[in-house]
Amino acid sequence: MESTNRELPESRAAPDESAAALPRPRALIASRDAATRRWGIRWLARSGFDVVEARDGDKALSCFGITRPDVVMVDWSLKDSRGHGVCSVLRDEPGAEELPILAFCEETKEALEALDEGSTDVIVRPFDWRILARRIELLVGSHRARQALGRAQTMLESARSSAEVSRQQLEQLAKCDPLTGLSNRAAFEERLENTVAVSGDAAVLVIGLDRFQLINRAYGRNVGDEVLRQVARRLSDSVRGRYLVARSRPGPATSSLARLSGDEFTMMISNVSRSDQVTQIAQRLHMSLANAFVIEDLEIFLSASIGAAIAPVDGKDAELVVQHAESAMKEAKRSGSGLVRFYSLALDADTKRSFKIGRLLRRAIENEELAVHYQPLVDLGTQRVVGAEALLRWEDPELGSVSPAEFVPLAEESDLMVTMGKWVLTAACRQLKEWIDEGLPRIRMAVNVSQRQLVGGNFAETVRDVLEESGVEGFRLELELSERGALSSDPTVLRQLSELKEMGVRLSVDDFGTGNSAIGYLKRFPLDALKIDRSYISAVSGSENDAAIASATIAMAHKLRLEVVAEGVEQRDQLEFLRGCGCDQYQGYLFSHAVPSREFRHLLLDA
Repeated sequence: MESTNRELPESRAAPDESAAALPRPRALIASRDAATRRWGIRWLARSGFDVVEARDGDKALSCFGITRPDVVMVDWSLKDSRGHGVCSVLRDEPGAEELPILAFCEETKEALEALDEGSTDVIVRPFDWRILARRIELLVGSHRARQALGRAQTMLESARSSAEVSRQQLEQLAKCDPLTGLSNRAAFEERLENTVAVSGDAAVLVIGLDRFQLINRAYGRNVGDEVLRQVARRLSDSVRGRYLVARSRPGPATSSLARLSGDEFTMMISNVSRSDQVTQIAQRLHMSLANAFVIEDLEIFLSASIGAAIAPVDGKDAELVVQHAESAMKEAKRSGSGLVRFYSLALDADTKRSFKIGRLLRRAIENEELAVHYQPLVDLGTQRVVGAEALLRWEDPELGSVSPAEFVPLAEESDLMVTMGKWVLTAACRQLKEWIDEGLPRIRMAVNVSQRQLVGGNFAETVRDVLEESGVEGFRLELELSERGALSSDPTVLRQLSELKEMGVRLSVDDFGTGNSAIGYLKRFPLDALKIDRSYISAVSGSENDAAIASATIAMAHKLRLEVVAEGVEQRDQLEFLRGCGCDQYQGYLFSHAVPSREFRHLLLDA
């Protein structure tokens, strides 16, 4: 009955959705006998099989290649068109090595031959399909169980392999910084211990990136991470090679670099014990970071503060040496960016003082213990006071007079700078309005602004509120932006500077000549004036180079239509030099220190 024959598989019953994870088994019946095929389809379908049938050897091989059945029942005598036995050909097919194959045989001799040739099972005609269907179920069940066991064994081996890889990775992670690929602190300290034990001495440098947290705040953590990776590469490249420095004793000086924490790196140089050697290495590290870090369309400039300690002089165990180098690095940061400091016993006392200052500063702000003093800005031609720079002063009940050089960097490192900066701005504008209301000369007020105030906040809105509250006109306020900090290509900073200019606020660059790419800042930002750093002014009398730099800076600024203010003028010959160069204004001890508001009032009255 040909109507019951099927050449391709087709389910005879709806599949059981609850058993979706275990698909219905497939059976291939290859026989010249139509009755065998017909009864096989009927009984196997009852047992839950999808059945495919084939009348000849070639069709059997074709159906096998298409359907990949779970069991094959084939006439032992069935051959393909080339005369090859179908049973043997099937066994040689890829993936059929363990496939259950049952051979239909006509006599016992054929059954023995079929078993010898690789059949899994045989049955001699005549047979009962009810019994054979049950045997087929058992064959397929056994085959699937073996497959499941094989998969389980494979999974177990895979799990063992993965566990070994994970163990190795954990061991690697325990010693490696995943972001930069450098060693981490634990691995570095272990290596330092071993190095000191072998060579006897080693220098440890801790490199702290200056104001790095502002990069994350301005551009996001992805950019910050890429900067750290580039820093790691540059530091590594800077100390490659056998001869890093002139060694303390015969033998090469080798280096090891690690990442201590977020923006801090550390380096060990073996066989080095002299401070001049360490300074030489630190200079090389500074040079490696001097060029801009380019990420996508951003150019980011960085500087680093470096602290150094030498083992075993500055500590007999690795952990202590690294801690001492870290203390020296923090002191370098407090002293100004891009510096190198060596650990000393005196540094411990300074560190403790810094911790105390940081703790008391918050209380000082809350209790309004800070005061604002004012240093005159003087017109160089008329010698009249034309402005004032607001400068913070702090007299603490416990510490006495605390220098801004001590507490301002600590405020920069914390969240206090924004609060403190707003307080200074408010106090300075109110004081200026009082002087104006008294009928004193109408001067302008200069207030320093930090990068922390501009990045990630809404400083322009703060300035607008302060001006409205105090009643001061915008053009009478001048904000001094540090080349090394507040001037930044951050879009947020540029937007706020534009808003400030719309209010009429004057903008000047402070400490000009101490940061990176100074001339580029003059072209990029909407500035009104620049202040030449005191380091150039102090040496104009004795240094031809500094004099040339100062005079060239004044000429360049005037070409750009910027006013020029000289900072730190303390001697008459400095003043005469600046007058000869056409400098516009100056400030410094030659005219007056920064003084309280009541004393500054007398300076205005005298003007």
